[in-house]
Amino acid sequence: MTEFFAAFELEYKLEKKEILEIYLNEIYLGMGSYGVVAAAECYFNKSLYELTIDEMALLGGLPQLPTRNPHNKSGSAEKVNERRKSVKERRNYVIRRMEEDGYISSTEARVARNASINNVKFNPLNQDENTALGGYIIEELHRLGYTDEQIKGNGFKVYLTIDINAQRAAMTSLQYGVRQVQRRQGGNAPQAALVAIDSKGDIIAMVGGLSYYDEKGDKRKNELNRTLSLRQPASTMKPIVYAAALDSGAISPDDTLDASPLVIGGRTISDRCDSQSSITDAIAQSCNGAVIRVYQRTVWNQRTGWNPVLNLVRQMGVETPMQDSPLLPLGVSETRLLDMTNAYTPFFNQGLMRRKPRIIFKVRDEQENWHEHGSGWPSQVISRSTANLIRRGLRSTVVSEKGTGRAAGSITGAAGKTGTTTANRDALFIGAAESRLFGTTVVGVWVGFDDNTRLGSGSTESGGRTSAPIWAKFFERIQK
Repeated sequence: MTEFFAAFELEYKLEKKEILEIYLNEIYLGMGSYGVVAAAECYFNKSLYELTIDEMALLGGLPQLPTRNPHNKSGSAEKVNERRKSVKERRNYVIRRMEEDGYISSTEARVARNASINNVKFNPLNQDENTALGGYIIEELHRLGYTDEQIKGNGFKVYLTIDINAQRAAMTSLQYGVRQVQRRQGGNAPQAALVAIDSKGDIIAMVGGLSYYDEKGDKRKNELNRTLSLRQPASTMKPIVYAAALDSGAISPDDTLDASPLVIGGRTISDRCDSQSSITDAIAQSCNGAVIRVYQRTVWNQRTGWNPVLNLVRQMGVETPMQDSPLLPLGVSETRLLDMTNAYTPFFNQGLMRRKPRIIFKVRDEQENWHEHGSGWPSQVISRSTANLIRRGLRSTVVSEKGTGRAAGSITGAAGKTGTTTANRDALFIGAAESRLFGTTVVGVWVGFDDNTRLGSGSTESGGRTSAPIWAKFFERIQK
């Protein structure tokens, strides 16, 4: 009866085409793929619009039994062959129905039926529901005062802030982005991570990496939570430098910055920025010369040796010690994606933030006692005026003609910052947008290889090209 009323309400509120669109975007199609877009990437390494009739028919036959797919190589050789034969029969049934209903001609149907399914060779990524969260949850339980003995006790239950739909959106978006990189570059697929923090300071999604299926169809499970891995934040560090400089009085909001090239330790630091720049444009265009000079001015203004930038980094909850160096503004000191993402929250909350994002909101212990864990009161870490100015710069990054984050511009109100390390070993995008369910949500995305291999030749893979589209995909899904 509940299903009846739900269906009635759905039909009352939505057109048939809208219901079908939701179904096609959410239906499970095997091998960790939710929705036809993810399945097209998974089975054929193609976008949805590149599929041929026989390929579309193969996907159309999967909802009935998603495990009956050409990638599933579990069991004996005889079982695998039987499964592939069944896949082809089901595909051809869909083709026949398309012909009977007038969607394709008899000639198109004949060509599609004769197509081989042996071209389905792409090794898919798999969506892991736990996404290597266990270690971080144990770490947080210890921080909250629970012992290993309590945690292992019978009846001990932990309730997380993770939203299952946001988590699934994160995994699907990462799959999409990683496959795009692999299509452009060839070779092995890189790893990727995403963390999302809502307006209450709760972690609603945390994906530390993606699992794979090898050529035999065996699952190679991801064991590492890369939102906690130490990597260089690259240019995502720049807004923090500007915020510290503004609040310490080293620069003023209306200052014109010198963004011309400069030499540090024999190394020429240059970019494509104009020689003179406003703070907003310097953020949007990711000007190296400008931010280094601002950092130098900020530190030199403090005769006591106190460093306002490092102090603000600590106030923002970045736990990894950063080393003072002339290149600190370029993000050369390693830190965690989780910490950097949380550090962006005051830019979108009038300068207020919770120093530690929450992932555990309730615990029931072995004695069935309930323990509530709040997210804590936010504190003012930067002034409102500074937060608003930095946010304008982050917005300009996405919408201005020379902004480095234009790939995120499809999302209403999007604002963020790209980051790309030397030789394209790390690609990042951290930013925020509004979500109907979660309010202003800050999301950080990282893509790279665990062994520091380059993502691609030249400057073909960057935060703007590689990570910003993943960020946008995530918001597309959670805003529906």
